[in-house]
Parts: sequence; structure tokens; C-alpha cells
Amino acid sequence: MKSLIGFLLLYTFISKAQTPTVGLIQNDAGTYDGYTLFTPLACPANNCGTYLLNNCGEIVHQWPTTASAGLSSVLLPDGKLLRPYAIPHPFINAGGVGGGIQLFDFDGNLLWDYILTDSIQTQHHDVVAMPNGNILALVWAYKDSTECVNRGRNPAHLTSGGIWSDKLIEIRPIFPDSGEIVWEWDSWDHLVQEFDGSKPQYAPPSNHPELYDINYYGWSLDGADWLHTNAIDYNPALDQIAMSSRYFHEVYILDHSTSTAQAAGHTGGNSGKGGDIIYRWGNAEAYGKDLYVNRKLFAQHNVHWIKDGLTDAGKLMIFNNGTERTPVEYSSVDIIDPNPDVNGNYTLDVNGRYGPDSAEWSYVAPNPTDFHSQYIAGAERLPNGNTIICDGTHGTIFEIDVAKNVVWKYVSPVTYGGILSQGSSVPPFAIHGTSNWVFRAPKYGANYSAFNGHTLTGYGYVEQNPDPTICPAVSIAEINKSASVSVFPNPTDSKISIKTTEQVKVNSIGLQNVFGQVLPIQFEPKEKDLIEVDLSTLPAGIYFLQVSDQQVRIIKTN
Repeated sequence: MKSLIGFLLLYTFISKAQTPTVGLIQNDAGTYDGYTLFTPLACPANNCGTYLLNNCGEIVHQWPTTASAGLSSVLLPDGKLLRPYAIPHPFINAGGVGGGIQLFDFDGNLLWDYILTDSIQTQHHDVVAMPNGNILALVWAYKDSTECVNRGRNPAHLTSGGIWSDKLIEIRPIFPDSGEIVWEWDSWDHLVQEFDGSKPQYAPPSNHPELYDINYYGWSLDGADWLHTNAIDYNPALDQIAMSSRYFHEVYILDHSTSTAQAAGHTGGNSGKGGDIIYRWGNAEAYGKDLYVNRKLFAQHNVHWIKDGLTDAGKLMIFNNGTERTPVEYSSVDIIDPNPDVNGNYTLDVNGRYGPDSAEWSYVAPNPTDFHSQYIAGAERLPNGNTIICDGTHGTIFEIDVAKNVVWKYVSPVTYGGILSQGSSVPPFAIHGTSNWVFRAPKYGANYSAFNGHTLTGYGYVEQNPDPTICPAVSIAEINKSASVSVFPNPTDSKISIKTTEQVKVNSIGLQNVFGQVLPIQFEPKEKDLIEVDLSTLPAGIYFLQVSDQQVRIIKTN
């Protein structure tokens, strides 16, 4: 006989509201109608999946996996999930490490699993899907100390670990686990130095804003992770790539119209400049044109072009983390206009710098220090003019309206110590913030093409012991307290029956295991108030049953 499956069935009705600490915190009128995608960086009990949530904080879909994120995840227009992941023990290893890239279909089937790590390179932080179906990946490339000295690096600021340059690799996927490199760019091909006149590219960096000064240390000091590029984006209209270097406190734009050979040189492409930098902004000291204290960016992330049709389309949005901002540290979301000409070229001002002088739009919390993500994080403009923001090191995702008022807020319950129960406080994290880090959290409209042919119905919550009262369909005063649900037999070895009173119209059923994974349950009512569910394929264990009503939102849990 099959081992028994048991359920914890104590009621938590909507009338037992508590102040929420995790999951949905706020959902006001004016929130954009859509679904938020988030991938926790924590991976408790090998539950490393990606979740899609509705505005009530309910799971409407998920992609379970045992592979830790590495780091960004994005839902493509055709319904595929693009998700880099962390390879165990890569040769090149630092914050943001990945090493593998996967594509899943909407139903969670793994379509492509590409390994991009070896003794000389490792994918990290970010990947971008291009309109032609190729994948643009950000890669660390190892350069030993001898090679660094031969390129003019001051050996006093060099360890035996050498330097990791940052590369861009465009991959044409070959399913299920291979790929063809069709284009490549390496920052190592675009260096200037003023340390050793006997070495290549000896010149004042201030005369060459198109190049990286190999002896500019920024935050890297003597470390191998020299640039720490943490974000990339692709603009198909311009055929250009945007990049963000946390350690140089700069964002860059590159010309992608080149061949690989041109990308390694200084001529060719639409810009005529090959793979050289065609625009940079945030810290003009990095190319000898200003002082460090005057910089505009502070360890920033998530540079990207705002998409066509949205407010401020064509401009760059940047999550400005604010680390080392004075007199106090705080984060901001900034928008700048690089102001390209009709040919996509960018112009230096009379001081030899790229403009603008400052951001033209910024979001800062009313009390600025209340919003500070020292690491990771991101933001995106939404079609209704709102902006969704991920305070990454506090696992907090919130949406602001055009007046910069918070209208929606969600706190990830997934921590490095496990999945929290509603009402629990999120523990602090030793590095910064709290232990529920989230790299980014894009939001997609209800009419997004990825959802075509799919019914997105809430069937459970990420947090344990959820309390759905923050998002009721009716007010507490209108709830019929005689609504009830019973489940039998309990325990069972095959099937259960769910009996409801007539006040309950079951909308969805979810089943959550002790690891926090929520399984959607397909069902058809056997009678008006009776639902029978086949669970014979489940492994033995204890499960939490969640029954949701479109009107009442009853939860069965412990």
C-alpha cells in the first residue's frame, strides 16, 4: 500500500488579519495591471525557482529548479524564460558569478542548457535576448599578471591573480546544450595607459575617452575583478549595447554593428570607431576629465534603454545604488538622455566630457536613507507611466506612480535560511540589508504576448502560512463568516474530496510542500459544492492545502 499523504488543515480566515511582514504589503488603486517576475538569490533546500506573481502577491506560475540564479531572469515575448545560473566552483568566482545559461518553455521544460565557464572565462551577472534569437552574455576573461604588465599595468597594483577583463559574447543557441559564438567584444582590446612608455597604447587617458585606462583602479584597488560590469542591454534600433561598470562608477555605450574583427579594433561599424567606447557617463575621473568627488553614479546597476512607447522612451534608466554618496548614502533611480544624433553618434562637450550634467528625472524616497540597496537592484518604466523598483538587498519590490507615490509593495519571503511564514521578520544579512536578496524584478502587462494561450490564476503564495487579507475582493465587513471548507479523507493514499458551503465558489487550489514549492491543482467540481482531486502521483509527505475563492479567499493551512 502506498505511503500516506497528510494535510495540515487549520483555518485562517480573512477576519484574522495581521500586519504583513512578507509577501504582499500594499496594493492600491493605480497599480499597473500585470505580473511581476522574481528569482530569489537564496536557494533554501534546493528550491531555487523563479516566480510569477499577480498584484495580490499570489503565484500564478513558477519555474522550479535546483540551480542557483546567476543572476538576471527575464520572460521573453514567446513565453520562454531566459535564466543564467551559477555553476558550482568555477575557476573565476566573485559576486554575480553564473557560468550557465538556460532557456525554459512556459511549462518549465528545459530547452537549452549552455555552459559558459572554463579556466579562462566565466559568464556573470547578465544576459540579453536579441531580436534575432541570439543571446548576448557578459563574461569575465582571465588575463595573467605577465600579460597585464605587458599592457602597461603598474605591477604595484597587481596580484598574482592578474585581471579579469569583461567580454561580450553573442551566442546563437544550438539546442539542447550547444551554441555558436557569432560576435565577440573584449574590453582588453580598448586600453590606454600612462605608466610605461615602452608598452602599447601609451598616452594620457584624458586624450582617449574612447578607451579604458588600465591603471584606473576605481573600487577594484588591486583586485582581479577590475571593472565589475554588472548589466548589459541591447538597442536594436541603434544596434548598440549599454553596459554598467560598478567599480568605475560609469555606464558605457558600444557599437554592435561591427564584425568581431572590427570590435577588436578602433575603426569600422556605424560609428566608425570599431569596438571603442562611443559614450560614457557617471565618473569622468575614469578618463581624466574630473575629480572622483564630482561623480554622478555610485556603484550603479541595471542600465537600460527605456522601451519605445513608454514615458522617456529612448533614454537610459539606471539604478544608482548610492554607495559612497555624500553626505549620506541612499539609492536613486535616475534617467539620463545621452542625446545621440540621427546617426546614433554622441558628442563631447567643450570640456571633453559626455553630457548631460545631471539626471533629468530621479526617484528618491521621501526620507532618502529609507531606500538604499548597496548591491544589486533595478528598476523599469511601465506602460501606464509607473515605475517598478527592486530594492535588491532588502528583497523589496515596489511600484511608484507618476507622482512618485508607492502604490504596490512586495517583500520576498525567500531567505538564505529558508522560506518565512507570514508575520515573521526578515533576518539581517551579514553583507548588507536583509537575507532575502533579489537581483531584479521586471513586471509584464496582462496582455504581454508571453501569456497568450495561458490562464494565469492565483493558486498559492510563496510565503508559509499566508494571510491574503491585504488583497481581498470584498471588504472584511462583507465576508460571510459561515463560509467553510472541509477536506477528507485526511490522511489519504490517493484522492481527496474538498467540501464547501454554498458561500464558497472555489477559484483555485494550490498544494505547498514543506520546502515551500507550490503545485497548481487542476480540478473539476464533482457536485456543486464538492471537488475531487487525484493526488496518487505525489510522494508521501505533509502538504499545506490552499483553497482560494474569488470572493472570500479562504486559505487552508496551519
